[in-house]
Amino acid sequence: THVESDGDDDADREHGDDGESDVKIAMGKLSPDDRREAEAQKFCAVMNTSLLGSMGAPLKLDVQGQPVFVCCAGCKSKALKNPDETLATVAKLKAENSISKE
Repeated sequence: THVESDGDDDADREHGDDGESDVKIAMGKLSPDDRREAEAQKFCAVMNTSLLGSMGAPLKLDVQGQPVFVCCAGCKSKALKNPDETLATVAKLKAENSISKE
């Protein structure tokens, strides 16, 4: 069971896309530049198995001057508390994502 939000994205859900359309909708709420950055990162900088956009629009953080995306407000403080670890995770995620696209 799910709660209908605005009704117009339910058709996609019925075709078994496993929430892919929800992710696209959430990512679409970002600016084009932020969306490119988030798509390059693909997963949350803290919960790196959580696909960005799977819990709503990703949150953009500034960590030591670098854009970092997290899946939810709960991950924000963890990402900011350990900036070096967060940036290392983002670099690894971006590297893995670029390899999988080739």
